[in-house]
Amino acid sequence: MLYRYPLQKIVDLKNNEKKQAEWMLAAAVGQLQTEEQGLQGILAEKQRVQETMKQSSSASVSIQSLQLLQEYVDHLARKAEEQTAQVNKAQQRLEHSQDQLKGCMLDEKKWSMSKEKAYQHYIRDLGRKEQNELDEIAVVRFAGSHG
Repeated sequence: MLYRYPLQKIVDLKNNEKKQAEWMLAAAVGQLQTEEQGLQGILAEKQRVQETMKQSSSASVSIQSLQLLQEYVDHLARKAEEQTAQVNKAQQRLEHSQDQLKGCMLDEKKWSMSKEKAYQHYIRDLGRKEQNELDEIAVVRFAGSHG
């Protein structure tokens, strides 16, 4: 006798939702890393330009060149602020994805436990039925041999 859980489609759905949440979490981690790398690149470029400005101030460089470098540093500072905002958004998406995954994992566990309980109940019922059949056979044999 083959056991079929009547709510198996829900268990499968919850499993698929968990897998999808895992994929979303992986994507959020990747996006956060990308945004953080972008920020690091901007900050590294800003530092490089500031070093160039320091070296240029001791050499004979025109004021106009220094002003251009300062404008570029200011531009990089604004880009760093914007990129920091992107990093923060990516961090929030990551946290949201983590929360989603936790919820999906709890749902999936709940349904899996429900399935396991139903299976155990089925096994107990099956054992009782078999025992009743064996008892009935024994009664019939006993009655037949003493009748």
